[in-house]
Amino acid sequence: MSTLTRRDQTARRITFCAQSLAVQQGYDHFTLDELAEQAGVSRRTLFNYFPGKLDAVLGARPGLPTEAVERFVAGGPQGEILGDLGELVCALLTVWGPLTREQWATMRDCLIANPRVFNAAIERFDDIAKTMTELVEQRSGLPREEACVALSVIKGVFGSALDQFVERPDDRSLDTIVRDHLRVARSLLSIR
Repeated sequence: MSTLTRRDQTARRITFCAQSLAVQQGYDHFTLDELAEQAGVSRRTLFNYFPGKLDAVLGARPGLPTEAVERFVAGGPQGEILGDLGELVCALLTVWGPLTREQWATMRDCLIANPRVFNAAIERFDDIAKTMTELVEQRSGLPREEACVALSVIKGVFGSALDQFVERPDDRSLDTIVRDHLRVARSLLSIR
């Protein structure tokens, strides 16, 4: 995994500060001037990174890594749809780069506390989910309904992993917890 560029670091700092302000004051109650001051940049610099306040709070749009997509469509890395979807999610986490537990907690708290931000995040996530659903269909020929069910399982696994990562910290990384929760889900789904 490559290190973050200076631009990526600044964008992350802006987003983390925007999310922190949204948690502390509410999305509608902080200004871009306050955000610029908190992030240590000029107001003009904010607009070099994000077109508006909502984009600053949500951060950069992550894309699925091409290599991970190609491996998934080819039937890998494990040869089992849920496990491989989990690996695709973990690959997406690497695009975001290494976020700290505090950054994940702030992001989650921001979404919970601010319905407008939550709804915008859901729209973004739906774009990623649509892409992943299409990849499942392309790879396996599963009907859309079954692909959507598989994605719903992965969403639930990620949600429970994120909650554990934030609320009951241990020394495991988020992607490790995602994989652990996925193993439990797969085991539960195979119970007869």
